[in-house]
Amino acid sequence: MNKLIVFLNRHKVVTFLFGGLYFLLTVLLHLEVSKISVWFQSKLSTSVYNNMLGIIGLVIISFFSIYLLNRTRKEDDRKFKILCLALTITLVVISFNTLLSINIEYIHFFQYAVLAIPVFAMTLKFGETVFWITLLGALDEAYQYFILVPDFEYFDFNDVILNLIGGGIGVILILTTLSRLQLQGLCCKRPSEKWFRSKVIIISVVLLLGLLILYSAGYVHFYPVPDSTGASILLRREPAPSTFWNSVAWGKTYHILHPIEGMVLAGILVGFYSFIDFRNRKKI
Repeated sequence: MNKLIVFLNRHKVVTFLFGGLYFLLTVLLHLEVSKISVWFQSKLSTSVYNNMLGIIGLVIISFFSIYLLNRTRKEDDRKFKILCLALTITLVVISFNTLLSINIEYIHFFQYAVLAIPVFAMTLKFGETVFWITLLGALDEAYQYFILVPDFEYFDFNDVILNLIGGGIGVILILTTLSRLQLQGLCCKRPSEKWFRSKVIIISVVLLLGLLILYSAGYVHFYPVPDSTGASILLRREPAPSTFWNSVAWGKTYHILHPIEGMVLAGILVGFYSFIDFRNRKKI
């Protein structure tokens, strides 16, 4: 992993082009992937298909965890790496049981875990990597909501969080497979900066202020309301759900995140992964 990150960091143009192409393919191939999923569902019942995917996901998570635990066995910073791994796996398990309406949606984890590698090679920061992954994931969902499936009832913040967790899986893979010396050699290439000068903080503040201005001016609404007919951006085309949990015929129960829930949760999780950078600067 260290050689790969070093190579990608030294060839930023190649890394940018590769990462951009990969992201575009991820965004533009949604319909094709959906067709494959629908084909499998037609051959199996949705319940069987969903349970099969759940078992496959559990096996992958188990092997992933065992592999990374083994990689940290001789590390002097083993406890912290195990803690980060455990928290990330916990996020995966919780999202499995609360955010997925059908288990095929865990493909978000794999898609954005891979994307985290070139993004980290460009930023050399764990928190900033997850932040950019979150923004790219939100752009992906915006494309689906406004262009690809314009009759879909809501902007899917559930998928934004799944994309974020996928980015988290990617950075934890990098964190646990690199030694402290390798991290020192990489991260010391980037000068330390005050927290308030961080790109994550600056861009987040700009985006939040922009959202508040648009919301106050009536150009953005979360749900349909009598005075939202002129809203340019409506994040949900149907009224707010009357219940916290939603159920589907194949047995899954899940929660649809309110936009504010999604944004707050994204901020907390980006903050968690940013703490890894803060701690590494103190330890290295």
